[in-house]
Amino acid sequence: YVIALSHVGDDENEYNTIDIVAETMGIDVVLDAHSHSVIESNILIDKAGNEVLHTSTGTKFANIGKLIITEDGITSELISLEEYTKTDPVVDECIEQIMAEYSEVGNKKVADCGFDLITHDPDGNRIIRISETNLGNLISDALRNVLGADIAYFNGGAIRSDVKSGEITFNDLLNVLPFNNTGVVVRVSGKTVLEMLETAVAKWPLENANFPHVSGMTFSVNTLGEENNRVYNVKIANSESGKYEALDPEKMYTVASSSFILIECGDGMSMFEGAEIVSDTGILDIEVLENYIIDELGGDFGERYKETDYRITFTEGVISTDQDGGNYAVWIIAAAAPCLRQPVWLSCL
Repeated sequence: YVIALSHVGDDENEYNTIDIVAETMGIDVVLDAHSHSVIESNILIDKAGNEVLHTSTGTKFANIGKLIITEDGITSELISLEEYTKTDPVVDECIEQIMAEYSEVGNKKVADCGFDLITHDPDGNRIIRISETNLGNLISDALRNVLGADIAYFNGGAIRSDVKSGEITFNDLLNVLPFNNTGVVVRVSGKTVLEMLETAVAKWPLENANFPHVSGMTFSVNTLGEENNRVYNVKIANSESGKYEALDPEKMYTVASSSFILIECGDGMSMFEGAEIVSDTGILDIEVLENYIIDELGGDFGERYKETDYRITFTEGVISTDQDGGNYAVWIIAAAAPCLRQPVWLSCL
């Protein structure tokens, strides 16, 4: 039997498992993931007209998948974790020992914060993959400041959890950044930076894991533009003056991000392949974030990061930014910030 372990999913707006099965032959079963779909047993048809069993357990260990192979064929079922009570005493003891050893580190207080650091809006929508958020601002600022780069970029798909207001522990930060990626700095041209931004917003307004959370940079997105020609008005902070200056395609900039993006070229960021590595110290991204909160913020957020900084602006069309005078106007799309629930008309002088 050929069993495919898949992290592709069945999202209709993406190339999905259904498409793959339709173009291949010889697969008997697909155990799927990525889209968080709950599929107990679904039959797909491959290129040769044969049936392929397709199943997916959902997300966050809601179900245990069970595949049964007999002389009569292959079937699958899902077992709800809430209904499953069996445990193994040896494994239980091992887990308890690990938790006891880790509790001192995990429960260590890192900071106080009087507001939520968010990945989702009040309606439960995962806005971290479509818009700027205060948590994304925080993480990208941490990377840029701690690693000493001109700019920082962090992909929304790597930010996995909200942080609720109140006391913040190391466990809270670990829920946000659980992948053990390390902080890396590379040196690339302004042209490469622009290519990075174009790739990161290419699918907007659809959710995308590489949606950009940036520091030391602002830019605009023309939502009516064609793919790979949407980003404009990119500005980079001058480290000496603090003022934002237009991106120079020929100038070299240092970019801080995770090893997943800059070394592995994950989430489609192939433009970083072969980039000059300035720093790869092996410091975990969660350590970078912890150090920034303790050293830069002093363990107390105050009002900092309560709101986003509007580092990303979404417009319908390209709006000139070099007006000598007079009024001009632009539609700002709701995803420009989580607090904007509807498009807002702004009259700019």
